[in-house]
Amino acid sequence: MKDKKNRHGKSLLTALVLAAASLSLGTVGTVAYFQSTSTVKASVTTGKVDIKATIVDGSFTKPDWVSTSTDGTSVTLGNMAPGDRVSFPVQIENESTIATKFHVTHTITAESTDTSSLKDDLEISTTADSWLDLDANTNPDNVTVTITLPDTGTVQTYYNTKVTIAFNVEAIQKTAKVPADNQG
Repeated sequence: MKDKKNRHGKSLLTALVLAAASLSLGTVGTVAYFQSTSTVKASVTTGKVDIKATIVDGSFTKPDWVSTSTDGTSVTLGNMAPGDRVSFPVQIENESTIATKFHVTHTITAESTDTSSLKDDLEISTTADSWLDLDANTNPDNVTVTITLPDTGTVQTYYNTKVTIAFNVEAIQKTAKVPADNQG
C-alpha cells in the first residue's frame, strides 16, 4: 500500500510541476511590450591633396642657351658660364579638395665625380622655399625658380659638365605638422 501511495504521490507531484511549468510559460508568453527602432546613417568622404607643377615657357625672357620641354616638366640650361643667372616661373595647379600647404624643395644629382664642384657651386632658390598656405581648389601665384652659377673669380674645374636639378613641389593637408624645410 505504501507503494501505491508513493506512486500516487509521485504522480501528483509530477502533475503539479507540469501545471506550474505550463502556467509560467503561459505567463511569459503573454507578457507584451512596445518597441521602436530608428536608424540614421553617416556617410564619410575623404578629401584629396592633388597638386601639379609645370614650367611656364614663353612667359620669361631667357638666353638662347635655355630651353624647356614641350610638356613643361623640364628646363635645360646649356652652356651656362660663371656669372650666369636664369629665373623661370613654375605654375602650380591645385586640384586639392581640402586646404593645403605647399613648398618647393630641390635635389641636385651630379653625373660623375667631376661635376661635384658644379653641384656645390650652384645657387638655387625659389619663392616657395618655406611652406605656404593654399585654400582648396585655388591656384597660387607662379613660383619663381632662380639658378645662379656665381663667378668666384677663380678658375672653375667643371668645364663641359652636367648636373640635374629636380624641383619637388610637395603639398600636404593644412592641419598636418610639417617637417623642417631642407634643401638638397
